[in-house]
Amino acid sequence: MKLTAESIAAIVADKNDQIIWDDDMPGFGVRLRGGAKRYVAQYRVGTQQRRESLGDVRKVKLPDARRVAQRLFAQVELGVDPAAERANARIAATAVTLTLASVVTQYLAAKVDSLRPGTYRASKTYLTVHWKPLGHRPIGAITRADVAARLQEIIKANGRSAAHAARAKLSALFAWAQREGLCDDNPTLNTNNPREGAKPRDRVLTDRELAAVWQACPVDGDSNGDDFGRIIRLLLLTGCRREEVGGLQWNEIDGSVMTIPPERAKNGRAHRLTLPPLNRRQRLYSST
Repeated sequence: MKLTAESIAAIVADKNDQIIWDDDMPGFGVRLRGGAKRYVAQYRVGTQQRRESLGDVRKVKLPDARRVAQRLFAQVELGVDPAAERANARIAATAVTLTLASVVTQYLAAKVDSLRPGTYRASKTYLTVHWKPLGHRPIGAITRADVAARLQEIIKANGRSAAHAARAKLSALFAWAQREGLCDDNPTLNTNNPREGAKPRDRVLTDRELAAVWQACPVDGDSNGDDFGRIIRLLLLTGCRREEVGGLQWNEIDGSVMTIPPERAKNGRAHRLTLPPLNRRQRLYSST
């Protein structure tokens, strides 16, 4: 059928889904489906046949639909896949809006239930504060040079240990983003380790220094006794981490045994610790 505005208006469907092809332009036609009439263009790319809707006949004029169809057919003849081109354009547009800051938000939301509270807080701090200067950048546009330059800034402002931790948190985020299909590369790989060559800490408190800390932490019976003093003294007695003692619950104490639950232990496993006698240690620190 030769498609004109009049012939299209007169078409009455005799099937639930049918296409009336145009005699003047092969591959161009009008599809009648569900009571609607829409222009369509059908073409083949390689072994794949594709059909695209060009709009409702009530909203798109026939000459305009013909021009769009003609442009599609010309692209195919020149070896261009119109659908693939549009998909790539959408990906490029999405990449511009998919910034590091937006991916950080997604990452933290995904990890809030799987990371230990302390690890989650550290990740949030490093990603939202230390890496904030790169937050506006599209995640796919961040390069190894960008990461290396920012690490040097963190070293100058916060030290090598902070830069080392910031690098580890960013690497974990990019590894997650790769698995989510949000980026292709991890630019933190092959950047210099900020702590490389640094001497390990070998400084420990002397007995005199331990005694000074002990006496500076008032507890029950002292004029300014408080929970902080109890926490510090318990840290001195047990050698536990501050988060382990700071979050201690009464049900985690059973006689002389203290049990750190898995969610607060660094290795993710429950840690049972026999509490040492207090009086002997207290006399030692008090008399030093």
